[in-house]
Amino acid sequence: MTDQQMEDLFDFSGQYGLYSKIRYPLWLSGTLDDADPELVESFLAHYQFSEQTLFDQFIFHYRIFSSIYEKDKFPAVF
Repeated sequence: MTDQQMEDLFDFSGQYGLYSKIRYPLWLSGTLDDADPELVESFLAHYQFSEQTLFDQFIFHYRIFSSIYEKDKFPAVF
């Protein structure tokens, strides 16, 4: 995912202040580089962070959410 896409997702979710704070560590870690935009959008819709949230706290919650989100996707077999 590009930097512009991430910025748009955070802005759309009303958490641009957090993004401006964690932008550099997020880029440095590369955590969201290969992330599915739907996953990130869903994560930001379910979680509300204050601007005082630290990068480590954000990543901790994202990784837990990502794991749950991915494991909950079962193939549609009838």
